[in-house]
Formats: sequence, C-alpha cells, structure tokens
Amino acid sequence: MMSIYQILISIFSILAIIFIALIPKEKRIWLVPFIINICLQIYFNTDRVLRTNTIKKLNEKIDDMSLTAPVIDLEGKIVLDSGFTGPSVASETLEKIRELYNKKNYGDAYDMTKSFVKKMPKFGMGYYFLGTIEASIGDDDSSAEANLNKAINLGLKKYFEAWAYNNLAVIKQKQGKMEDVISLLEKGVKSDPTIKEIKEYLDKLRLIQSQK
Repeated sequence: MMSIYQILISIFSILAIIFIALIPKEKRIWLVPFIINICLQIYFNTDRVLRTNTIKKLNEKIDDMSLTAPVIDLEGKIVLDSGFTGPSVASETLEKIRELYNKKNYGDAYDMTKSFVKKMPKFGMGYYFLGTIEASIGDDDSSAEANLNKAINLGLKKYFEAWAYNNLAVIKQKQGKMEDVISLLEKGVKSDPTIKEIKEYLDKLRLIQSQK
C-alpha cells in the first residue's frame, strides 16, 4: 500500500509532466531543470521521512518485545508457549545424575552434580541431588542437611520436596532427634501423599513412639 508521501509525489510528477507538455517548446529548456530540481527535492525529502517513520516503528516493536530467557520449570525442562514442557540441557543432565545415583555410582553422580550446581547455583534440583548423594554416602551429614534445606527453599516439585524431607528425616534419626524425624516425615507426606514409602516410614515411627 502506498503512503501519503508516495501518492503526493506521484501526483506532482504527473502534473509536472502535463505542465511541461503544455509549455511551448522554446520555453521548456528553461523550465525543465527547475521542475526536475523540485521533483528531486520532494523525492529525497519523502524518502527521508519514510525511512525515519520506518525506523521509529521498528524501535517501537523492539521496545514491545519481551527479550527474556526461556522459562525453565523446577525439573529443568523448558516451558513452551503451549504450556507443555520440552527437554533442555539442564533436564537431561539431571536425568543422567539420577541414573548414576540409582546405579549407586555415587562418585560420578556427585562430580556431575557439583558441576551442575556451579553452572546453575539458584536451581533447587542441583542441591537436592547433592544433599541426597551426601546423605547416601554418609560422610558429611551437615553438608547433606544444608544442601537439602537449600533445595527446598529454592523450590522443588512436590515429589522431590517430599523425598528431600524424607532424606532430612533419615539424617535426624541418625542423630537421635526423633521429634524432628516425625515432623519432617509429616511435611514429606503433606508434600506428596502418594509416596507410600514415606507414609509407611512415618506410621512405623509413630507406632514405636506410642509404645514407649
């Protein structure tokens, strides 16, 4: 679609041609350069206005754009515009760590998790696996406890939050702090009531406590 400026210059050009055609031949030689000069000035001024308006519109569009990083959910998956999630380097790394942990390959799982935490220091799942591996090894319960609490504070999916509370309960039981153990397991069951292992653990300890 032609702009108002392009329409005006087209009309002026047509009128100029008609005007020149009506002028006697002997006088055209003096008027043609003058009219051409006017046409060129109108053309360049119109071009400048059009480019200025185009740049202005582009800048307005850029200002309206949301140039944010991809949204990643609590499991490290990319949240798509449709609301679904897709795999990412983070989620694939976490899945590899989980596989190593399930195979009891704690050394490689721990090293990979340490590297992951350095790259994503504000992501809860990294600290969850760090604390879980440390709790399983049992060499440094204080570090395991700190990492699990940090994971919960940063945010976890309810399933992993429940297991984080469970792992903290295991640490507290080793310390003989049974009231803390029961309190943590209650939080775990509240986070995800579908995990029967945590509920059975809680019921068993409640029964033992009631018999004392």
